[in-house]
Amino acid sequence: MPARSLPGAVLATALGGAALSYLVWQMRRRRRPAPRPIGTIGFVGIGNMGNPIAMRLLQAFHAVTVFNRTPSRCQALADAGALVAPSVEFVLRSCETAFLMLSGDDATRAVISQVRAGQLAHTIVSLSTISPACAREISDICRSHGVDFVACPVTGRPDAAAAGKLLCWLSSDAASEAAACQVAQQLCPAFGRHTDILSTQDAGAAPVFKLLTNFLIYGGVELIAEATALSIRIGLGRGQISRFLELLAPGSFLANYSAKVSQQSYNSVGGAGVDIGLKDMRLIKDLAPGTQLPVLDAALSHLSTVGERLGAEESARTEWAVLATEVERQVVEG
Repeated sequence: MPARSLPGAVLATALGGAALSYLVWQMRRRRRPAPRPIGTIGFVGIGNMGNPIAMRLLQAFHAVTVFNRTPSRCQALADAGALVAPSVEFVLRSCETAFLMLSGDDATRAVISQVRAGQLAHTIVSLSTISPACAREISDICRSHGVDFVACPVTGRPDAAAAGKLLCWLSSDAASEAAACQVAQQLCPAFGRHTDILSTQDAGAAPVFKLLTNFLIYGGVELIAEATALSIRIGLGRGQISRFLELLAPGSFLANYSAKVSQQSYNSVGGAGVDIGLKDMRLIKDLAPGTQLPVLDAALSHLSTVGERLGAEESARTEWAVLATEVERQVVEG
């Protein structure tokens, strides 16, 4: 015979479980506040990488406000419908989510100084390769002004950005956890094919990981340069290493950079210049001062020599893989 009502003890237990679940939900809700709306999107830094990423955001969200110190770099975005801002302050005042793709710590700190001055976006997302110390410092500044900060350095070249195939590494402090999840779920898919949230306790985690991935790339090119130079010296020719890597790992960064070394193609259009390479290598060394890193030390020494020879202006126009020319000079000339 079906029961007409639950016994009192069972009913009390059920209600107690429901009450406990509700209490846990409320506590979690307070600990992880609902994310703010993405709202209007701003983008500061329209360079080789910033341009295609901002274009992907514009295509996905149909409205992006952009700023660059050289306004002419914004022209393609303006033609596609983006609003070109007159200043960084305009972007931070008018946009709820502001992306930064800048040259490093100093340029990023300069923009964040506007947060201190009260020019507030809801969420600031740094796509730049910056030091973990800088990311933590900026996170603290933003938190003290009620702004969410998400570090989101990306791996990939401009052509990967244009195709929406970047790799995105995210981190934030605990106060910006909801914002990090929102950026990963709603914004990164516009320009990335893979997204990882590495930490929601330490804003410096993603910058650390990005530097480690760069270490593999810089070290890999140093080894490619040495192998190519050795191949030339013993008479096998310039292209053998490139052909091997294209067979072994087609489409990989090893194959792509070995082709550059083989062809001696170091125009920085579409790639990071000598100045950026030197900056990144020094940041990698700063991760563990005093640690012996022979491959990185060799790459840094070779690139520094080339940079001194080229000068500041030419270094900015020359891709960092040009370090191979110094390796070749030393190995082939003896």
